[in-house]
Amino acid sequence: MNKTVIWLPLLVAGVLLILALYYVLPGAGTARSEFGIGSGDEISKVILTQGDERVVYLERQEEEWFLNHEYMANMPAVRDLLSTLRRVEIRRPVSVASRDETAAEIKKGGVRVDVFVGGYRINLPGGEGVLPYQKRIRSFMVWEDQDGNKTYMMQAGSSYPYEVHIPGVLSGIGEVFEPDLHLWKDAVVVRLGNEEVAGVKAEFPGREEASYTLEMNNGEYTLRTQAETIYPERIDSSRVEQFVGGFAYLYYERLLPGSENDPPEDILNENEFLRLEVSDQTGNNTNLWFYRRLPPGDGSLVSELRDHDPNRFYLRVDGGDYALAQYFVFQPVIRDIQWFITD
Repeated sequence: MNKTVIWLPLLVAGVLLILALYYVLPGAGTARSEFGIGSGDEISKVILTQGDERVVYLERQEEEWFLNHEYMANMPAVRDLLSTLRRVEIRRPVSVASRDETAAEIKKGGVRVDVFVGGYRINLPGGEGVLPYQKRIRSFMVWEDQDGNKTYMMQAGSSYPYEVHIPGVLSGIGEVFEPDLHLWKDAVVVRLGNEEVAGVKAEFPGREEASYTLEMNNGEYTLRTQAETIYPERIDSSRVEQFVGGFAYLYYERLLPGSENDPPEDILNENEFLRLEVSDQTGNNTNLWFYRRLPPGDGSLVSELRDHDPNRFYLRVDGGDYALAQYFVFQPVIRDIQWFITD
C-alpha cells in the first residue's frame, strides 16, 4: 500500500486536533472577532476606565456623540476609536513564557474598554422604535508597551493576553483608548447661529473706550459702552451680522492639559488682551479669554518648543486650561467698538 495513503489521513487528523485545541481550550486561542466589532453592529456607547479616577463615557444620541453626559465629544477621536474597534485583529497569543508577566502589566496599567450596542426591542414603520435598549458586547483590557510599538488585549477577567494590531499599521494602537478627558472633549468652544446669539460683552483690559456690550432681540440690536448707548442709525448693520455670524464655529487647535494651574511660560502678559462673554437665547454664557504669546526667544523656554507661530495665541474657555488657537479662526469676533460705527 502506498505510504502516502497511510500517512495522509493521520496528518489531516493531527491538523484538525491542533486546530480544535487552539480554538476550544480556554485561553489557548480565539477568533479574530473576540476584540473587534462587526461592521453590522451599531455601537451606541463606549466606556474607557483606568483606575478609579480616569473614566470616559462616550455615548451616541441620534447622530451626535457626547462625553460624560455633558460635553460634545471630539468627533475625529470618536471616529478613530470606532474604526479601530472594527479593524483590530489578533496578531498572536502571548507566549507561555511571557504570559503571566504581560497579564500582570495589563491588569496593573491597562485601560478597560466596555462596548455597547443599542437599538429598539420593537421596530415600527418609518424607522421609529419603542423600548430602547443597550447591550454590552465587548469587555476587555488594552495595554501598550513602553515603546508604543506593541499593543496587547485581554478579555476582562481572563489571564490570557494577545498581541493585537491593525493590518498595515506598524505602530501600536493603544493611544486610541486613552481615557483622558482633554482628548475626548470637542474642540469647538462656540457653535451658535445668528438667531441663537442673545448678546456679546467685549472687554479690552486697559482700553475701556474700546469695550462694549451688544444686545440682540428679535433681529434688533443695541450697542452700549460705559459712556453711551449707540443706536442703529450710527451702526453698520452688515458688520453686526458679520460679527454675530463669527460665532457659528469657533474652535481651538490644541488643549494644554494641566495648564490651568501651570500657565505656559511664553504668555506675553498674565492679563488677557480681550474677554468675550457670549450669551445664547437659552441663557447659557460662554467666557473666552485671549492671551498673546511672547515672540521667539533663545529657545530656553520649554513652551517655545510648541512651534511658535505669530498666527497663534492662547485661549481659555470658562477659566479652564489654556489652549492654542489660531487668529484666523477667531478674527471675525476680535473687534472693538469702532469697527461697528459708521461716523
